[in-house]
Amino acid sequence: MADVAWTTFVGALAADTIGGSEKIPVLDGTAKHITPDLLVTYVIAQRVAATVQTPATGDELHGDRSGTSSVFTLDAVSDYAIARGWTQASDGAPVTSADELLIDRSGTKYQIDVDDLTTYVNSAVLDLTALAAATPGASDLLLFGSGATPKKITLSNLETQLWSDLSTYISGLTKVTTTASTDEFLVIQGGAAKYVTPVELGTYLDVGTGDVLSPITTTADKIPQWDSTSKTLKDGLFVVTTVRDALNAVDTAIPTEQAVRELIGSIPDLDISGAADIGANLADADLLIVDDNAAGTNRKSAMSRVWTYITGKIQGLSAKTTPVTGDILTIQDSADSNALKELTVGNLVTFAGAISNLDIDGGTDIGAALSDADLIIVDDGGAGTNRKSAVSRIWDYIVAKIQATVTKAVPVDADILMIQDSANSNTLTELTVGNLKSYLSSAVGVQHNYTATSNPTTGDDSADGYAEGSVWINVTTSSAWVCTDDTVAAAVWQSLTDSAAGWDGDIADVSFTTGSDIGAALADTDRMIVGDASDSNNPKRFEVSRVKTYTNKLDTATYSTSQALSTAECNGYVVYITGAATVTLPAVADGMSVTIITIGAVAVSVDPNASDKIWLDGTALDDGDKITNTSTAGDIAVLTYYSGDGWHASTNGWTDGGA
Repeated sequence: MADVAWTTFVGALAADTIGGSEKIPVLDGTAKHITPDLLVTYVIAQRVAATVQTPATGDELHGDRSGTSSVFTLDAVSDYAIARGWTQASDGAPVTSADELLIDRSGTKYQIDVDDLTTYVNSAVLDLTALAAATPGASDLLLFGSGATPKKITLSNLETQLWSDLSTYISGLTKVTTTASTDEFLVIQGGAAKYVTPVELGTYLDVGTGDVLSPITTTADKIPQWDSTSKTLKDGLFVVTTVRDALNAVDTAIPTEQAVRELIGSIPDLDISGAADIGANLADADLLIVDDNAAGTNRKSAMSRVWTYITGKIQGLSAKTTPVTGDILTIQDSADSNALKELTVGNLVTFAGAISNLDIDGGTDIGAALSDADLIIVDDGGAGTNRKSAVSRIWDYIVAKIQATVTKAVPVDADILMIQDSANSNTLTELTVGNLKSYLSSAVGVQHNYTATSNPTTGDDSADGYAEGSVWINVTTSSAWVCTDDTVAAAVWQSLTDSAAGWDGDIADVSFTTGSDIGAALADTDRMIVGDASDSNNPKRFEVSRVKTYTNKLDTATYSTSQALSTAECNGYVVYITGAATVTLPAVADGMSVTIITIGAVAVSVDPNASDKIWLDGTALDDGDKITNTSTAGDIAVLTYYSGDGWHASTNGWTDGGA
């Protein structure tokens, strides 16, 4: 045979279908040959030993599509995995214990569960012990629970409700008709609410029926005199027993009879009837002759002392505790030249009973704040029967009226509460529900916006009072947002409406039409969602880097006895057989591939489905015929989807094993 060029020689050869045992010349130091089966084994070994790389955008994956080798980009695979993850996820129930949420903390993603979030809210948000004390206003808001629903109410409405409830409570109490020593009266002592009994009040007052207080001082030889200001007796005029000359005489002393007698002598010596008439009304400065203490000593006395004497006598009279209508008083009749006349108690009561006769503005001011023990006049039932009442009963009346007021279930910002203003001498002022709501928001250190008509921006930041945890509600679009970063001019608001706080497993929570595009190539640390087969296929998050790891993963299985392979095992698995066995394949399907390798010199058969055939190293066998190995260590058969009718098998010399 003549020498020919290598290219000419090879170009003249007929085309052959690769079966696996063909010899391919190679140069490995010396001239050698390899077979396609050895080449396949080498390629597989090289894939198994390949260095694990971090996936990156633009990487390509090699695979099979309907029997055709194809190239897939990593980005396309990732997009497909994400889309399939969403479509495969099942609807979830409402939030329950142990559900997981996704949060962002200063750019770092964390996974928390609902229980941790509940614990944080209870301990950090609802714990008010560390907050600074402040003076609330009428519109300040309080947080309360209405059944299982949290609601808000202004301090003003709360106080109104409390007064109403107190009024209702008191109105429903049984009236006391006979006071007992064990009765209790509400009092305020030093700002603290306490109670006192009638016995303790009596002990404090120490005044019995008909008692008259003694003079403030008790100087000897002075007559007690009534003090209209203090309503007590005080030291009055001196009683003197010795006649004094005009230089030493004073108007604050009353002479005894002896002193008068000494001054004017014996009464028979006086010629009163023969004296000239004074010719005018008696005046305080007029003088009388008095026998000082009836001891024969006569003294002079100003007429004013007679009035003082009369006043003292009147004041010294015994008190009548129970007057009757027939008792007589002395009155100056202004309608009859101020003549003194008699006035019965009955007529006085009739006159005093007319409200038109009361001169309230002309009375002496009490000069102090009203107290529970002060008395007022009350027309009992408006029937004309006047009675006294302690001022404390006015408070009871007010409380009962407040308690009887109608409850407002849903207060609004314009509603008004009543509040004691500690910054303004504790005066009662109005407090709107809106102001109370604003106060409570600022008191917990976080500002919220519940009435916005637009979405928050990066400019709604800490300079505007917002902080991490602030809530923003757009009432126009019924959407909600939460602040996760309050940096000035770079605030971050996460949408609560579009599942920004994490996916709870409900596919309805996901909106690809309204969600923001990632705006960048996928990165290893980007997150995706997958159903966790080890946890009842519950949706879990994972990083994109795991997709690359998974696509490069070589799945293997090892069996020592006969085994029917699963559909999953016929999608890229390498199956190692360590004992004599028959490997049964499932019905062939597009994209399937499986490699059978023997470990040790064991006899192995691969049996297809009865309606499938195997193209053994390019030769079609009958439907259902199995293939068998040469029973040597390392026998290999690579089976891939060939058509809807069966498999293609590349082997290192396997044969037709029949049906």
